[in-house]
Amino acid sequence: MRTNYRTGAVIPGILFIGLLGLFFLGIVELIQMRFSAGDVYPAYSSLRTDPLGTKAYYEALGSIRNISVNRNYTPLPKLTGDSTLFILGVDAKAADSIPEEELKALESFISGGGRLVMTFLPEHSLPKTVKTENNRQSNPEEKKNGTSLLLRWGLSLTLEKSPEGRKQKAEIAIEGLALPHSVPWHTPVFFDISNPAWDTVYKSADKPVMIERRYGSGTIVLSTDTYFASNEAVLKDRSPELLAWLAGPHRKIIFDETHNGIVENPGIASLFRRYNLYGLFTGFILLAGLYVWKNSVSLVPQHAAPDSETPDFMSGKDNLSGMISLLKRNIPPRQLLSVCVQEWKKGLPKTGLSGEKIRKVETAAAAFLEKPSRKELQVTTYKAIVNILSERTTHGK
Repeated sequence: MRTNYRTGAVIPGILFIGLLGLFFLGIVELIQMRFSAGDVYPAYSSLRTDPLGTKAYYEALGSIRNISVNRNYTPLPKLTGDSTLFILGVDAKAADSIPEEELKALESFISGGGRLVMTFLPEHSLPKTVKTENNRQSNPEEKKNGTSLLLRWGLSLTLEKSPEGRKQKAEIAIEGLALPHSVPWHTPVFFDISNPAWDTVYKSADKPVMIERRYGSGTIVLSTDTYFASNEAVLKDRSPELLAWLAGPHRKIIFDETHNGIVENPGIASLFRRYNLYGLFTGFILLAGLYVWKNSVSLVPQHAAPDSETPDFMSGKDNLSGMISLLKRNIPPRQLLSVCVQEWKKGLPKTGLSGEKIRKVETAAAAFLEKPSRKELQVTTYKAIVNILSERTTHGK
């Protein structure tokens, strides 16, 4: 069988694989650039490295000897009482509607000896369901999908707009704490306290903006601002005493990311990260590229153009025509009769025919090969062989 190797057909496949590889490398590089900066995450996430993130605070705590710092990505983590839980940059609207199950788990963690540090996003307006200075009554309609954390703990948020252009600061309200006398504050929101168990740590314009209380064996710290924990504050307005006091005495510290919408869903992606299966993923990509290449460019050399005298196939023919065509292509015409005699002898039963008649048939076939090849002579010889074989039925030999 003749084949025609076309080396030029492989070049498009190689170019396609190369372009596909460059495309995936570009996608990976783009994703790494975005995630390394962290601006894809919400404000005050511990995954952000820009001024609005808190990754500097996270890594600073992790660099302290005997301190374990981790992130939480599950809605209901299994927390122990010897931990400090940071929930930084909470939306006031989200705090007004927390699932009862999560709130009970949070209170159980605190009462067991844990420390909760919750800070709110800097707000310049509050939702209608949160108490404000001009609207002292909160919305009477209860949330059907959750419970108000602030009302449950005897608090509410109040908005008091300061004169425009005045730089706000929060001043310490408790004597004896080794904390900065004042820290920058970037929100006019303060706490309206109805539960006397709360102590004011910092106040701004004589209004409590950071408060603390005992809850069972643990403590709760709430703040209306988060700027002091941001990367920008760590660089420009650093307050190490305040940051150390917020972390508390525990050696296990957890930064929550679920309130930012960053939740870990167990699946294939989680398995890839957990078991470091990036090589397997790369293999899948390579296999997919080879599959596309295989379907776009044939890896088997193409056949040569079929001979006009002996076509590879003929449409509209039956099985007998196909057999005849196959014989014509593989057996020379002059040898056809001898081949038929050989095959005939293979199929004879051991006692089916006398040796004399077999010798006569072989002699007739051999005599044909010794004569000049003519189609008419081959047909005549064939008929003579048929007559020899038919004598067995006529004479019973």
